[in-house]
This record gives sequence, C-alpha cells and structure tokens, in this order.
Amino acid sequence: MLVPFPVSKSIVFSFAEFTSRVLGLWFLARFMDAFGLDAGGVFRTALPLIVLASAVGNVGLPTALTRWLSADGQPRRLRPDQLLTLALVTVAAAVLSCGMLFGLLAASFIPALGDGPVEALLHVSLPLLLVLCVSGSLRGLLIGCGRNAPAAIAQAVTALVQVVLVNPVCVRLIGRLGWSGGQAGVAIMTVAEAAGAGLMLLVFGWQLFADVDRRPLYGLWREAIRQIRQMRLLARLMTPPTLQTVLENLGYGIELPLAEYILTQQFGADSAERWLAEYAAVALPLLHFPMFASDGLATALLPSLTAARAQYGKAALRHSLAQVVKFVFFLGLPACVILFAFAPTFTRWMDAPPAYILLQWMSPLAVVLFIQSPLFSLLQAQGHSRVLLWSEGIGDACRLGALWLAMHALHLGVWGLVLAFAVGTLSQTMVLWIAAWRLTPVAVPWQTPVYAILTAVQMCAVLLMGHHLTGRFGFTEAPELWLVASALVGAVFVLLSGQVPADLLRSLPVLGPALARLAGWESRRSPEANER
Repeated sequence: MLVPFPVSKSIVFSFAEFTSRVLGLWFLARFMDAFGLDAGGVFRTALPLIVLASAVGNVGLPTALTRWLSADGQPRRLRPDQLLTLALVTVAAAVLSCGMLFGLLAASFIPALGDGPVEALLHVSLPLLLVLCVSGSLRGLLIGCGRNAPAAIAQAVTALVQVVLVNPVCVRLIGRLGWSGGQAGVAIMTVAEAAGAGLMLLVFGWQLFADVDRRPLYGLWREAIRQIRQMRLLARLMTPPTLQTVLENLGYGIELPLAEYILTQQFGADSAERWLAEYAAVALPLLHFPMFASDGLATALLPSLTAARAQYGKAALRHSLAQVVKFVFFLGLPACVILFAFAPTFTRWMDAPPAYILLQWMSPLAVVLFIQSPLFSLLQAQGHSRVLLWSEGIGDACRLGALWLAMHALHLGVWGLVLAFAVGTLSQTMVLWIAAWRLTPVAVPWQTPVYAILTAVQMCAVLLMGHHLTGRFGFTEAPELWLVASALVGAVFVLLSGQVPADLLRSLPVLGPALARLAGWESRRSPEANER
C-alpha cells in the first residue's frame, strides 16, 4: 500500500527551516564582522558544550511536557497540581543543567577546558542555561496545550533579536564593558532567549493561566505522593530525548576543544584559532545550510509515517524510502556541486576567504548529510529509536578516533578535522542506511543519479552566467536573484524529466494541478516515442 508522500508539509517545514538558517548565517556573519573571525571560532567551539549542558532543560523538558500534556490528543485546561508539577520540574531541570555545566568545567579529559577562552565562556553561560530551562518549560507547556503558533512566533522572535542586537550601539557598549567576542555572543543569546521566553509568558501565557481549572488540591500527604508520581513520569519522558541530544553533541563538544589543544601544541595559538574558526564558524555552517530541505522533509515524514505504520507496517517504509533516495539525489548532488564551484564566493560573504578550500573538500559530504534526517524520521516512525542512539555513538567514536589519529599521530593540522568529520558522517549514515535497508531493500534506478547530475550542471550553468555578468544584475550584486533562477531551472528540468510522480504534486495549493500536468508530460510522451 502506497503512503502519500507529504510534499506540501515538507515545503512548509523546509521554508521555516530555511528562514531560521538564513537568520542564523546572517547573525554569524554580522557577529564575525563586528568581533572578528577568532571570536566566531571560540563561540562556535563553546556552543556544542553549552547545548550539551542545556540538554535537560532545552530539549528533554519541553519534549516531556508536550507528551505529558497532549497524551489524549486534545487541548486541555491546566489544573493547579499540574502548575505545581511544572514549577517543580523546571527547577529540577535547572539544577541538572547547572550540574552538567559544572561537570563539564571539571572534566579533565578535555585538555582545552583548562584556563582558556572556552572555559571562560562556560563560566558566563550559567544565566543562559537558566533562561533556556524557563523557555523550554513554556514552549512544552504551550505545545502540549495545543497552542503551536505562540511557540513558533517566539522562536522567530528569538532569532530576530539575535540579529538585531549585533549593531554598532551594542558593539560599542560591549567594548566599554570589556567583554570578549565570545562573551558577547553568549550575552546576545541570553537576551534573545529571554525575549522569546518573555513573549511566551506575557503575551500568550496569561491565556493558559487564566483558564486554569479551579479544582482544589488534595491533602498535603496525598498531593506529595501525586507530585512524586508525576515527576517520575516526566523523568521517564525526559530521558530519551535528553540522552539523544547528549550523544549528538558530545562528540562535537569534545572534538573542537581537543582539536584546538592539539593544534596549539603543534602550530601555535594564532594558527590554531584561525584554522578552528575557518572550520567551525565558516565551513561547517555553510555546508549544513542546504540541509534545511532534508530537515523539513524529516519533520513532515515523522507524523505521517507514524500514523501509517499502524495500518501498513513496513509497506509504509518501502515507498517512502524510495522517494527519499530520489530526494537525496536531486537535492544533494546539486548542493554538492554548487558548494564546490562557488565556495570562494560563499566564504567571501562570511568575510573568511581562505576557508573556501575547506568548504570545497567537504562539499561531497552534502549528499551524505542530506539523507541523515529523513532516515532518522523513517526509523523512528518504525519504532527503531535504539538504532538512532547506536548511530550517534558509533559516529562519535569513529570521529574522535580519526581525529586523534590524523592530528596527533599524522600531524595533518586542520585537515585532520576534515578527515574526522568525513569519517564520523559516513559511519553514522552507514549505520542508519543498513538499518533501513534491512527493513526493506530499495533498488536505485540508474536514471535517478544521471538526471540529478544533469540538474546540477544546469543549475551551475545559470549561476556561472550570473557570475560573469557585471553591474547591478550580476551575481555579486544580486545573488538572491540568480540563486532563485537556478533553483527554478533545476525544478523545471526535474519535472520535465518525469522523475517526480504527478500524484505527489496535486496536493500542493494553487500551482499543484499545473505542476502535476507538467510532471506528467514525460509519461504521456514516452508511449508515443516507443510506438515510433
């Protein structure tokens, strides 16, 4: 039984991811322009450790509250005992986050954490952890009570505030305070998260708290027992997402400080900071930017396949996996070629031209990265969440092992980071693909990679035309115009090639029927060609 592929939802979620990533790159570019490339490198090095310390409050807590409050699938009125549980679990998450932060500061197995800029950033990130716990609690509360729009608006406001705060006035104020660039980044994140949390609390929270069910509490002893039971339930719900977040960021949290330590010992502090900044603050964000499409698809696939699994079992996975393979080829290969061809232009936008060599060598991994998020959703919908943890653990072990061998034994410098990233990404994706293929093998038709390569060639041809033009309509002055034109040319070619089934496009609003007719042109033409 074929499960309808969520094309329209994928486009909506991909657009949301695209907006978020554009704002993130904009913030990063303005931040490095204001505080320097080295500050961006230190900030990006400490960020995985901050995310690791906040895993309980920023990921586990909102996920647990969402599942706890939306267990019956219907919006509900809060009870006083639930508000008390909410307050208790928020305080507990804050305590655990602070404990994780102090544990990272005391971790002797990360040499670079001793008396360095990363340690200084972790010390000043304590207010950020507390704000993230409050923000995560409010976000889980709103989503669990069926109010998704306020949480989404608050997330957008947080991203906008980050961009707005990087202005000349704030930069002069930070200079007078004597803060470093990394400390300024943590302060900006703290203020932005506080603005999002304040928006949720002041503008939307009053609707929830004004609608509280006014039933009285039980006696002190019975209420204490009830709170303990609810806290135990929330602890069980928090454990899986928290553990997954820890495994996702543990490898990067150890990798970057360890790489900085080894590079400093071998090549000096200045070269280590510059290379790490080019890798972590420029090459990696640009490489991950095209993944907004795969993340949007993964978000759309998870609920649809979860519902279809109960009816069709593995049949739901087989059709979706075949469509995901096509998706990866037709988006991953063009992204790979464009990143390779225009790496000097993209890194120049980030004010770090020397980083283009790293981006070019890492660009082939775009095809591998494109398939990770959809495979996560496919396996999670089939009830194989344990495979996700195995893939994260194996990927981290392979990446750290390759990093130690390449940088400590072979003295490859910054190329050891590139090699370690490639080994970790390939090993993690291989585990995911083997798990999915064992559930339902999928054969890849030879036409798919051929048409994908032709799509990439045509998109690059359009961008090269704009790159050689001068004036206000050239690629340098109007890059967004040529990027949109390149995407349109690639989309039209894919539709005319007949690789996208017409049925998948009919659900799109407004343009769906017209695109379906365009996609069905090849299928109508082929029988006539065969007769001739």
